[in-house]
Amino acid sequence: MRLVSHRYTNTRRWATIGCVTVLLCGTGCVSPWWNDFLNPSELGNFREARVTEILRSSSFRDTPKEISGTTDPTPEDLVALVEAYKIGPGDMVEIRILDLLAKDAESVFQPRVDDLGWITVSQLGHINVEGLTARDLELELKNKAKEKGIFGPDYEPTVLVSVLDQRQRLFNLSGAVRQSGMYAMPRSDYRLQEAINQGGGLDDLVRWVYVTRDQLRPLEVRDTSKPYSTGAPLPTAGQHGTTPPVSPAFLSEMAGSPNPPSAGTGTPGDRATAVREDIDTAEARRELEEVLELPGNQGGPVTDPNEAQPPFIFVNDRFIEAPKTDSQDPAPVPVSEPVAAPAPTPEIVDWAELVAEGRQRIIKIPADKLRQSDSNYNIVIRPGDWIRLETGPTGSYYVMGHVRSPGNRSQLSYAFGGEDVTIRQALASVGGLDPLAWPSRCELARKLEGDRVEITQWNLARIIDGRDPDIYLKPGDVVNVGTHAMAMLLYKIRNGFRLGYGFDFSYSRNFADIDSFGGQVNPDTRRRADLQRRFPNLF
Repeated sequence: MRLVSHRYTNTRRWATIGCVTVLLCGTGCVSPWWNDFLNPSELGNFREARVTEILRSSSFRDTPKEISGTTDPTPEDLVALVEAYKIGPGDMVEIRILDLLAKDAESVFQPRVDDLGWITVSQLGHINVEGLTARDLELELKNKAKEKGIFGPDYEPTVLVSVLDQRQRLFNLSGAVRQSGMYAMPRSDYRLQEAINQGGGLDDLVRWVYVTRDQLRPLEVRDTSKPYSTGAPLPTAGQHGTTPPVSPAFLSEMAGSPNPPSAGTGTPGDRATAVREDIDTAEARRELEEVLELPGNQGGPVTDPNEAQPPFIFVNDRFIEAPKTDSQDPAPVPVSEPVAAPAPTPEIVDWAELVAEGRQRIIKIPADKLRQSDSNYNIVIRPGDWIRLETGPTGSYYVMGHVRSPGNRSQLSYAFGGEDVTIRQALASVGGLDPLAWPSRCELARKLEGDRVEITQWNLARIIDGRDPDIYLKPGDVVNVGTHAMAMLLYKIRNGFRLGYGFDFSYSRNFADIDSFGGQVNPDTRRRADLQRRFPNLF
């Protein structure tokens, strides 16, 4: 009795375990194990929502081919700068002057500005016109004619200037356009959409529009070749109505000599020499006479160089004798030769800023924003802009290995069609994995610079499940899906069992009895027939 009860308990226990397993498998609680082990080719998450990144590069060796250092449009890019046109190199101007060569006759000239910004006009000579407007050039021609004596000082000549060929208002259009080339800006408020339409319109495959713009930073010119005691820049001649301050030793030297020392004497870096190079000799002589109260024609020395010189201070743009204090040493101090000033401290060079001074600005604009007529991206074109329209990836990628359609006779590769394609999308395009595929064995072969190929490993199960980031394919990439030794065994196991509902019965014909299919001949009769066929004379 106990034995029967124990067997019944074990049977019920195993039945419970089987029912729970079937329920768990049906509800998907063990779907990761079910997919990854029983059927690895069936990929998916099927449990939760996840957000993962998409990589552009497969490794550090794979450099992205996108344009780096791009910026978004700013509010300043939407503002049109309306100003008079300034003449520059390559422009052709038309000049009309009345009474220049003959009385009551109009002289017409059409010179082209050279690379240095000069033109030549008959009777007026060479004129630098770079940076001038048409009105400025008219005034310059009038002044030139009066300086040459062609017109009297009270006569107002008739001069008309117009720019026929404006080379400073051009922009370039290239990339995915029907008519690339250089175009002229008809006005200052000329927008990006108008410029693209001028080249043939925005193609449906264009994804990005890049506008390269020269935007140099203002350069600060510094003269550090002449050191100064205070570290401040030397004031220019005539600033504040006086000359820059000088040392008392230099005052004594100037006062004791009938002729001031000439500029350029002394050692480089000498403080006195640096000051003498910037001060006009006549002006310096006059200022020194006023400061030292010397007669203008005095030529001999006023003070003994060996005597102590009173200290001087510079107050209200003048040198005055400093007041004596109790702590001041009355002992005479011999005047020595001018001592060279210490070398100026070299300035710290910010190389990043120096490089950025000549860097161009690249504005990146999504083409979809222009198609939607978003005014925030329809920027104003500036003279000298280079507009390039870029499409998405073009070319083909290849999928091989254990996939359902690795390529057929009519299509051995798959085209991008101007859209970015990831590994997930590539698997979808080939119909998924075949029953013998092993998702963790997937390799991506990608061409690198210098005729090299890099092969990286990717786990398709983790990518489809959302645990690993996906990656964008590039033209020429080859995706190869491999298999495993267990794949065939699992395939046989999956196809060895069948589950039906209701009254269903499966029977393998490999083990069926010979009598199970229709009526059969008696074995004795069949044996006798064989003997008669083999030995017809005996039976």
